[in-house]
Amino acid sequence: MALAEIAAHLENEHGVRVSQSTVWRFFHRRGITFKKKAAHASEQQRSDVLQRRRAWVEAQPDLDPERLVFVDETGASTKMARRSGRALRGRRCRAAVPHGH
Repeated sequence: MALAEIAAHLENEHGVRVSQSTVWRFFHRRGITFKKKAAHASEQQRSDVLQRRRAWVEAQPDLDPERLVFVDETGASTKMARRSGRALRGRRCRAAVPHGH
């Protein structure tokens, strides 16, 4: 969320009116910085998907590199997901991106 959105949320949900600079100082004093998110699919958190991912990783040594096909997804769009967020200084900002909807 942007600083203005956070200030508006505090006022709407909690009745606390603060300026954007107050929100910024709060984050700054706690070492929370604004950075690009390392997005991952929210489905990764489901137990059935996690089991299949683990099985796939365990099967990696048996893959024949000559039979692999690589798909370039650099043009994939995540326009509906926010591309930045806040995290402690020195930490990566990870965020789940929902599939489909």
